[in-house]
Amino acid sequence: MTEAIDRAKLGAMLETMLLIRAHEEKAAAMQAAGQAAGTCTAVGQEAAAVGVVCARGAAHQILTNNPTARPQHEKHDTDKHSKGHPHPPK
Repeated sequence: MTEAIDRAKLGAMLETMLLIRAHEEKAAAMQAAGQAAGTCTAVGQEAAAVGVVCARGAAHQILTNNPTARPQHEKHDTDKHSKGHPHPPK
C-alpha cells in the first residue's frame, strides 16, 4: 500500500535529515580535532533513519544496542566493568 505524503511532512522530514547530517558532521569534526571521543557516523544514511521513524506506528519502539544512545539515567561507568562492557555484570 502506498500513502501520499503532504508537502509539510516532506519538508519536516528534509529538515530532520539535514539536522542529522549537521550533527554527524560536527561530531566527526570534533573527533578529528581531538575534542570528542570516538564516534561512528552514518553520513549518507539520514533518509533511512527518518523514513523508518516516520513510517512506524505509535505503538512501535525503536531499539538500539549502541551504548551512547541510552538515556543518561541508564548509562553505566564502563571503567568499573570487565572488558569495558557498558553493562554491569549480572
